[in-house]
Amino acid sequence: MLEEPVPWLWLGPVAFAALWLAIFAIVARWGGWIELAKAYPSLGSPSGNRFRMRSAQFRAGCNYNNCITFVSSQTGLHLSMPFVFSFHHAPVFLPWSDLRADEERSWLMPVVVLTASRCPNIPIKLSRKLARQLLAPVDSRLQQAPAAGFRS
Repeated sequence: MLEEPVPWLWLGPVAFAALWLAIFAIVARWGGWIELAKAYPSLGSPSGNRFRMRSAQFRAGCNYNNCITFVSSQTGLHLSMPFVFSFHHAPVFLPWSDLRADEERSWLMPVVVLTASRCPNIPIKLSRKLARQLLAPVDSRLQQAPAAGFRS
């Protein structure tokens, strides 16, 4: 004979889901993804060179490890997250004309920092290898500044 389920057993999965969503909302706010998505909303389905499951670091040390899809096209750079991580992470489209690339050292590792003109307070740090892959076809169109771009 089966007993009636205990009504509070559903609290575990609900609490887990609430915590999951809260963490993604906080990271999106602190890291600046929400601000970027408002300033640079995606313009539909991107076409170009697709790089799935890549990493980047945003403002306040918010790391997105192996979860961002980058699409490098002739018009700009598209960033998106898989559905399971997409809460408060709307797709972003950054036109090349608004981007600047600077090489820096982070923990003794060379990184390339992308900065968008409408959100200059939100750096997007990429590995040098990924930055070369994403930016190589359009490097000459990026905004140039002292030490802008990156060396081979």
